[in-house]
Amino acid sequence: MVSFTALALVLSGCSGAANSSPSPSAESACEATALAGFSAYELWLSQGNSGTLTEFLAALVGEKGQDGYVGADGINGSPGLPGEPGKSAYQLWLDQGNTGTPDEFLNSLVGAAGMTGLNGLSAYQLWIQVGHSGTVQDFLDSLAGEPGPTGAPGTCTSGDVGPAGPAGPAGATGPSGSPGPVGERGTQGVQGVQGDPGPAGPVLTPTENAYTLGGGTIAGTQPTFNGTPMFYGAYVQTGATVFFNVTVVMSNITGFGTGQYYVTLPFPSKYGYSTSEGRITDTSSGHNFSLHGYAEPGSNVLKLTYDSGSQQVMFDHNSPVTLTPSDLFVISGTYIVQ
Repeated sequence: MVSFTALALVLSGCSGAANSSPSPSAESACEATALAGFSAYELWLSQGNSGTLTEFLAALVGEKGQDGYVGADGINGSPGLPGEPGKSAYQLWLDQGNTGTPDEFLNSLVGAAGMTGLNGLSAYQLWIQVGHSGTVQDFLDSLAGEPGPTGAPGTCTSGDVGPAGPAGPAGATGPSGSPGPVGERGTQGVQGVQGDPGPAGPVLTPTENAYTLGGGTIAGTQPTFNGTPMFYGAYVQTGATVFFNVTVVMSNITGFGTGQYYVTLPFPSKYGYSTSEGRITDTSSGHNFSLHGYAEPGSNVLKLTYDSGSQQVMFDHNSPVTLTPSDLFVISGTYIVQ
């Protein structure tokens, strides 16, 4: 019978093979163990024993005692003294003559990797081995069960309509859509009966008002006078409509200046405004020339021009005639105030 002491020596001899001198048989056993990962039974055989696995297991059982495998109850003896602390597995490994760190000791306990096993059969191959025949698709089709019977069609009924929920808050006003096409003109309705005449409104009497008339030249030198310029302006306003009249007498002028002449309106014009209601009087010859005026929108400056052929030319001190103190000009018109 092989003892557990002998089995421990075999194991310790394998783990310390690098630093001890075991017998040749022990070295070959250690090499086999490291390469193949022996079981306890195989180690038993490697020590020179022979027999079946059952005989190996029977060899592990000791001799039957006088009282059988289980002895008779004895009298409890007095407790023995505490034993010496046992050595660790790492210390026992060192005592066997090995050297190294605890990690190296632990690494020495790992056996070599075993051989790679064979791949198992696929489900299709097992299906063939049990007596079936056919392709892989036949095998897959055999896995599908027969369809069950078709159930009777169900019926469902509509439930009662629930009560209407409360109205939600009004949404924000969306953007205005693009204008639609203009509809066709409808037929003219029957003319209604004329109503009674209303009461007569108040009689409005327009009032003529004088205003301080400004004037001069747009560019160049300004005219000079002996005393206050003899410029006269008046207007009559009805609502937003204004009629004006301007007269310029030159009898106290001492210098006619250079550049285009202008006069001022009583109020700025809302729109661009033109008038042709004017004339220039040359007293020495007795000739009259047409005088025009134009104001920009929002302005009260009336720029003066006269007719020259098919176009209007700016009115200045020597066009259309060389002016003298005996000459004069007038201009009027109606416009909408701003």
